[in-house]
Amino acid sequence: MRYAEPDIAGLTELAVERLLENHPSASIALLGGGHLVVEVDPSMLVRVQAVSLIGDGLRVRPLPRRLPGGAEPGDGPLAIVDGRGKVVFARGDGRFHIVRLRRDRCFFREDALWVADPSLHWEVGVMPGSRGADGEGELFVRVSGDGLIALRCAGDLVAVKVSPQRVQRVIPSALIGWIGDVIAVAEPGLPYLRCEGEGAILLDLAVGNSPEGAAP
Repeated sequence: MRYAEPDIAGLTELAVERLLENHPSASIALLGGGHLVVEVDPSMLVRVQAVSLIGDGLRVRPLPRRLPGGAEPGDGPLAIVDGRGKVVFARGDGRFHIVRLRRDRCFFREDALWVADPSLHWEVGVMPGSRGADGEGELFVRVSGDGLIALRCAGDLVAVKVSPQRVQRVIPSALIGWIGDVIAVAEPGLPYLRCEGEGAILLDLAVGNSPEGAAP
């Protein structure tokens, strides 16, 4: 007895169906499955060491970190890519979030910022209270201006309001960044950052479990 074969696409048809050119996008967009595609024309800042694909017509120029008062010797995680072509990032175990800044003043973990419009102003600083005995600390990026960025976090991204009447405590590893006039201060004797001021903090809930023995 013969069974009717289901319609199976040929390899060429499959390739045509999945061409990146068939996915209309803005300069930064999500593909099916949550992967990130960046349409460069004429330039974009990208985490070039993490790309899955970069167009041959694109030129890559490393950028130094921009610390307050000047640039730090050595390359930072973002490079400027210019020309015309696509850059593709695999989602991996995380999730990408595309955000348009409109004269916002924001701070983000350096390792959470994967793509940025080159028109944005940015510089790198150290999270208060995160310096260890070796003097190293958690790096955060101050971003301001108008343009697109892409953030990557491990789990769900949520925002929590901060105000003079609503001070928040957060585990440093869960803090992706904040918006507005938020001040993050280490609490003596506790593994938390105390976030006060006016704005909102952004949390990655995949790393939001309370540390063992910490106060609730």
